[in-house]
Amino acid sequence: MTNSRTSSSKWCGVLILCWLILTGGLLQAELHIINSLWGFDGKVLPGRSALLTVEVENRDDREFSGEIILKSGRNGISQSGAVHSHEIYLSPGQRRWIQFHPYIKDIHNTHRLTWRGGEFDLNNPDFGPPATVLLADTDGLSASGARMRIFPENAFPASLAALSQLHAVAMDHVPRWDAVRRAAFLDWIKSGGTVHLLQGIDGKCPVFPEDLAALNEDKKPLQIGLGSVVFHNTPRHEFSEETLAGTGYPVAALQVKEGQPNTYYQDLNQGLLQKLSELSKADIAWHYIFVLTLFYIALIGPVYFIWRKKDYRFILALFLGSVVFFSVTFMTIGRRGYGESQVIHTLTLAKVMEPGRCNVTQWVNAFATKGGVYTFQHPSKSGYYATTDQQSIPGQVQEGKESAYLADIPLFSSQAFMFQSVMKCSTPDVQITKWETTGSAPEFELTIPPMNPGNIPTHVIVRHMDQFRELKKETDSLWTSSLPAQNADVIMSRDKLQQLDMWNYRRQKQPTTDLMDSLWPALMACAENRDLSFAKGETLEHRPLPAGILRVYIYTKSTQDLNPTAKGFASAPGNVLYVIDLPVPQP
Repeated sequence: MTNSRTSSSKWCGVLILCWLILTGGLLQAELHIINSLWGFDGKVLPGRSALLTVEVENRDDREFSGEIILKSGRNGISQSGAVHSHEIYLSPGQRRWIQFHPYIKDIHNTHRLTWRGGEFDLNNPDFGPPATVLLADTDGLSASGARMRIFPENAFPASLAALSQLHAVAMDHVPRWDAVRRAAFLDWIKSGGTVHLLQGIDGKCPVFPEDLAALNEDKKPLQIGLGSVVFHNTPRHEFSEETLAGTGYPVAALQVKEGQPNTYYQDLNQGLLQKLSELSKADIAWHYIFVLTLFYIALIGPVYFIWRKKDYRFILALFLGSVVFFSVTFMTIGRRGYGESQVIHTLTLAKVMEPGRCNVTQWVNAFATKGGVYTFQHPSKSGYYATTDQQSIPGQVQEGKESAYLADIPLFSSQAFMFQSVMKCSTPDVQITKWETTGSAPEFELTIPPMNPGNIPTHVIVRHMDQFRELKKETDSLWTSSLPAQNADVIMSRDKLQQLDMWNYRRQKQPTTDLMDSLWPALMACAENRDLSFAKGETLEHRPLPAGILRVYIYTKSTQDLNPTAKGFASAPGNVLYVIDLPVPQP
């Protein structure tokens, strides 16, 4: 009797233990969301991957180890796009910042953070221009008394790819950053960011360590690449947006073009992904299907009606035979499998930061001939994946240092996604071999040797200040400025971009070469942020390039070091638009 009770007690203990483990009672600590911030000031750009910064605290005496998942949807009901997951570990009482990079097109979507044992509903972001913020240590006293929007310096992104929605920062001390964040900060300045250095508590501007020593030069203002460093004899508690406007450095603003509608209304990213998906569509023999359908209807209708008085066994056998025959025939003709292969198609925008290193935005379409869960990853092993909110195939974005995209792709289906990262890759070697400024517009020649044998650019466009010009190919490596100059509204016209509208039913199916060759204006629009559309026809205010910079756009075949990999997939030759800033030769 005693043994029986002991055995029953053990089994009860085991069952209780299993229940606690399954419900998270033993393993999960109590998490709290302390702060959450969209972008850098609560606003994001439409049709872009947005930065979402969340401060998480473990208020339990147990450690937390697990995933925090970001889900987005419409009215809290239907899932929109892929979920984003972040694996974290928190010891008892620990706080930390984590970041997600979801794609935001509709500010009316709802967003929710979930983890085992809890959830948190986020506020929706607003649309707005790139932010100007004060970097401050929110754990110390430096955040007090500020008259500007604050962004926590210890949550500063570790990659330039996440800084596209930051216009300018103000700071009165040297942040406690690791080398990766300092490098990202310098990359951002060189790409056009503005830094406002304020007086610290000692009345002096901060002095930066060796890897940021370029900010210490005694020039006012200081030019670093396309960016600026501005010194102010003003302490933080007196510095505001009004101060910036008064010194000639206003915050980023929206503008409305008088008498001209917005450049583009639809989602350009979705249009590019839709175009890539067309490269894997089968040419199904619909005329055979229609003819067979008519025969099938005639057979099961009038023919069987005429033969209704024949032997019922004959009629039944004929009926079953015809059903089987037409089922197999429809399946054979209508199914996928017209020579398709499991392949990845890509389209890439690569802004060259230095030879062999680019800030990459990539559009990817993966077509699977075998259903399964596939993991996509790039050579950089880090970056930001996202799907548009019109994607219906289940997917999961793994955020963090080992980022990846997991997609459950059915048989003969495709999955589209986007990727952003700073990565090492092959870059063109461009040289200005001639520069003359005798007329109203400069005349020049560029040499662009092919990156691979036969890989000759199909289009080369240059921008000098506000003028664009498509160059003429004289030889395989020589391009001249003999064609007339154009403005941005012609190069990236609304008619060209509207060809990518997914709701444009007048689109004609194009051969692969023609389709890929037609996409460079859309990539230029993305590079110049001219695809963004706000309410009331507003667009971003565009600043002219400095007169000493020639921006070169090179549209050519991409190299393998840009392509993602996944088990069982081959990479088809994609196209890339390189963006390179060259100094203009001085007389």
